[in-house]
Amino acid sequence: MKIEAQKDAFGNEVKDDKTKSNDALMVSASSDSNIKIWDIRTGKKSQELLGHKSDVQVIIQISYLNETFLVSGGKDKQIKLWSIDGEEEKNMNGHEDTIICLFEAKWYKDRKLIISGSADWSIGVWDLLKGNCAKFIKEHKGNISSVFRLKNVDYSKEGNDLVSASYDNKINFWKVEFKV
Repeated sequence: MKIEAQKDAFGNEVKDDKTKSNDALMVSASSDSNIKIWDIRTGKKSQELLGHKSDVQVIIQISYLNETFLVSGGKDKQIKLWSIDGEEEKNMNGHEDTIICLFEAKWYKDRKLIISGSADWSIGVWDLLKGNCAKFIKEHKGNISSVFRLKNVDYSKEGNDLVSASYDNKINFWKVEFKV
């Protein structure tokens, strides 16, 4: 295997990366508190998103209001919603420690929910339309390392099938329900 190209992307370590919806762009997050958008064809940085105050640990791409957005989380305990143009749309606070993981809960038709896992041992369920935390769940006894939805599940049923994994050596299965 041979490296075709290499870029010095950040002054610090790269924490996470994703390709954006058109697959011509890649997004990277770093411990220098920046998010960078790269043009894969040219290898050049096309944008830099500034707003986090510390390491950006995780970034995901979501579809929201018929547009593509990015959601990021980091050591500054903040979850940020970014437009594809690089504008910070929302800033959500509530965790008491580093945001480690993010997941888009696509199964609610009338709500846009993001699930976060944190080093404060909690899971946050964030309502992007309202810009706040709809629910905190604190059942683990360690950092939340992953939140996700089970595959091969009947997606027509709302409010189920969320899984969390933690440094407490436990995996929890959740039925998350909301009254609208």
